[in-house]
Amino acid sequence: AGADDYLVKPFSARELQARVRANLELSRLRAEAQEQAVQTRKMDAIEQLTGGVAHDFNNLLAAVMGSLELAERKVTDERALRLLHNAMQAAQRGARLTEQLLAFSLKQRLEAHPVDLNGVLSAMAEQLHRTLGGGTAVVTRLAADLWPAVADPHRIELAVLNLVTNARDALQGAGEIRIETENLPAGAPRPGTVPAG
Repeated sequence: AGADDYLVKPFSARELQARVRANLELSRLRAEAQEQAVQTRKMDAIEQLTGGVAHDFNNLLAAVMGSLELAERKVTDERALRLLHNAMQAAQRGARLTEQLLAFSLKQRLEAHPVDLNGVLSAMAEQLHRTLGGGTAVVTRLAADLWPAVADPHRIELAVLNLVTNARDALQGAGEIRIETENLPAGAPRPGTVPAG
């Protein structure tokens, strides 16, 4: 008849309360499981969409890089060559980010290895400048004796790009964003900061 449970008479108030509590908890767990199933379906859809967009974008970047390579062979003007070289570097960085999106959509595990974070951040300077535009400045303070970090450099680039873009939006396009590197003992958060999880 659609009942969730039943008790046989006679029963005590304690038994009734225990059954009601158990059924309320079971109902809560069912609702959570349904919500998780919905979230899982959403994530699957996002992964499929990401994979499709990344694949198409990768093809576009391949065409762009091919054209840039042909142009670099024919151009002799130094200034134009520098501009083409910058465009090629940006396209290659875009291709690496696209690889990250493809890895996400295919649920691939990315390999981590010792990385020079200062080198990654220095190489991103021009990209960050172009991404932020003229209103927001990026100031870096990189520790001279920075230890290598075990990470995937492409994921670091993606994380830094996302953080800087969010910071620019919070500053409403005008202000200064500071990026610093520093050696910290394991588990010791820097004063005034929230430790990353």
